[in-house]
Amino acid sequence: MSEESFAKKQNEKVNSLNNYYRSYLEYFRFRLEKRRFKLVNKFRKDHPADEVKKYENELKLSDEVKINLKKEKLDKRFLKRKEHIEKANKDENKRVWEIDFVRGFIIIGMLIDHFIGDFWMVTEPLRIASGNDFFMFMHRFSIGYWDHPARVAVRLLGVMLLLVLSGISSHFSRKSWFHALMILAFGGVMSGAFGIAAVVTGDFTMNVVMGAITCIGLCLLIYNLFKILFNKIGAGSYYKWFSLIMAVTILVMWGFVSYMNPDRRVGGDYDSFWFVYNNYARCIRNIYTADELKQDFWKVLFGLKYFGADWLAIFPYLGYMFLGGFIGETVYKNKESLLRFIPSKEGERSWNAKFNHATKGFIFCGRKSMWFYLLHQPVYIVLIILLAIFMGLTISI
Repeated sequence: MSEESFAKKQNEKVNSLNNYYRSYLEYFRFRLEKRRFKLVNKFRKDHPADEVKKYENELKLSDEVKINLKKEKLDKRFLKRKEHIEKANKDENKRVWEIDFVRGFIIIGMLIDHFIGDFWMVTEPLRIASGNDFFMFMHRFSIGYWDHPARVAVRLLGVMLLLVLSGISSHFSRKSWFHALMILAFGGVMSGAFGIAAVVTGDFTMNVVMGAITCIGLCLLIYNLFKILFNKIGAGSYYKWFSLIMAVTILVMWGFVSYMNPDRRVGGDYDSFWFVYNNYARCIRNIYTADELKQDFWKVLFGLKYFGADWLAIFPYLGYMFLGGFIGETVYKNKESLLRFIPSKEGERSWNAKFNHATKGFIFCGRKSMWFYLLHQPVYIVLIILLAIFMGLTISI
């Protein structure tokens, strides 16, 4: 965003806020006048004119005091909100747009990926009749698509990159630990939604105890707890090297652990490479019952067994989080975009600004990625069910 458009946007928000408080003060004044009018009329019935005039003047003085107090209170609130707006706009103007773009690209890919996959994930447990040619085609296509090696490769590489981006982004946030807690809260909402789906469908494996959102939140929280510890002991400048050491250690050690895991599956269409570097569920044994989950919950948490409709364990993704943290601390040490907007002398935008404008949809998705992740599945499920009903298909549970 250019300096001119940034200033214009900031002034618009401040003016809008100022108009709101002015309107509120006028409304407060109107309410006092209306109340004073009622009180004076009531007082006039039982008192002479001189006392009524005196009473009305007393109410006016009292109302003026109230208005001045309210104005002072609103002025303080306005200045506080104005400072917050200026700070928020300043932070937004300094956002690293290329990170938002890459994250948005991944999110849009996820939206397409999940929409295709939901056609068999929704139609099978809800037993939607497959007499319609479109539904039959989408059902067969989504099954073949979901397990296709190319789709698996792209999806898992996207997950790796998403964790790295989360680590980079934590460098720009002053309260990244709070952001991690918010992500964990989102993960709890997702787990609750899948729990309801498990009850409705009667399929225990629809439950989610360690989904992708929960994994990201937990890894981000662990990363930030170590960072807080380093800052407390006065070794914050060395944390980037600690992050690099942790990333390499986790990824290398996980290779040995995954290879020695007795529950690792060998052979088939999927190489164990995915399990080593991406913790792919198809490469290890899964859990089907509550007793198994209770017994091997720690394995689900750390990535030695998988369970549920959505699963992403701490390892090896904690390593990618630390790798992203190292990149953020070194490549983005100045907390600035590597492709900054530089206006030309002719007033034209530079190539990166044009690219920014052309891909603003991706950037928007990247900035609001958490909301897209949280809301897209319920929307898809409702859309597919409504589409089935519209086509006259039957649904049973």
